[in-house]
Amino acid sequence: MRSEVTGPAGSVTPAPGADAPVGRGAELDLLIRAFTDASAPTLSVVLVVGEAGMGKTLLVRHALAGSGALAVVAEGDPAEIDLDFGVIDQLVRRSPLDGSVVGDLVPLAGTDPLVAGAALMRFVDGLALDRPLVVVVDDAHWADRSSLDAMTFAARRLRADHVVLCVACRPEGVDRLPAGLARLVDSSRRIELQPLDTAAVGALAARVTGGPVPAGAAERLREHTGGNPLHVATLLRELPPGALVAGERLPAPRSYAMLVLGRLAACGVATRRLVEALAVLERRPALTTVMATAGLEPASDDGTAALDGALAAGLVVLVEQPGERSLVFAHPLIG
Repeated sequence: MRSEVTGPAGSVTPAPGADAPVGRGAELDLLIRAFTDASAPTLSVVLVVGEAGMGKTLLVRHALAGSGALAVVAEGDPAEIDLDFGVIDQLVRRSPLDGSVVGDLVPLAGTDPLVAGAALMRFVDGLALDRPLVVVVDDAHWADRSSLDAMTFAARRLRADHVVLCVACRPEGVDRLPAGLARLVDSSRRIELQPLDTAAVGALAARVTGGPVPAGAAERLREHTGGNPLHVATLLRELPPGALVAGERLPAPRSYAMLVLGRLAACGVATRRLVEALAVLERRPALTTVMATAGLEPASDDGTAALDGALAAGLVVLVEQPGERSLVFAHPLIG
């Protein structure tokens, strides 16, 4: 006997249009098509990749609202990355199921992920769906490995009606995905969220401030924030009226500044000197110039440790070019 899953219990209420992601029209259209394409194979896997603040969650939420699909959403969490089947537990408990069967579907800690995946596969195959089912794992870079392995096993073997697995993660999280899951992602179903261009930054700024923003101010804001929509919106909410067009030096958003200062404070003295030296030099200086300004010898233990510490903290990026090694901040806001 197949389980019936119908009605609005797992649906997503459309979000207000004013909240729609700016500058993501093509990506939004692609994602909606992936969620609703009736000609797709039995199961399709969509991967949404973007740095923190690029709008992965907002994009997926609006695509779900626009697709009318039945959706079940779980989020990875750094505090639960070692919790066996934490993500699957979320998915099962948030699904539109009779509460009496939920407990039987959550794997016990220590269960073989392949056994858990087989049970998940049989369950989804047994559902009677009146529309596409979209299973979303947001912040998958923090998802527990047992859930990812179980979902990969199920995804490779599902025979149910149209089901989509949507995985959203940061670039560094892609390598954490099981190889079998990554192979299921067709190149046309991988969406990479790039920084916003000047026009999109201007449109976002106009939305936040409630008025038009000159193109020059929008470009300055784009360069300052690296086109990160979260940083753009956060900074604009903190700036006093008129500061954007007054030509004053733009600060970093307070929340981001505190994050960077916290990382820097956790570094060693030599690393802090290296980062401070980079901050006072011209754009993209040679590594040897930064080391000399910081009073460090590149080949010394202190110099090597300082560079390794700054790289590990995510504060700087080493740019390798023929005959030259230069250093840049990992994000424009850091400098």
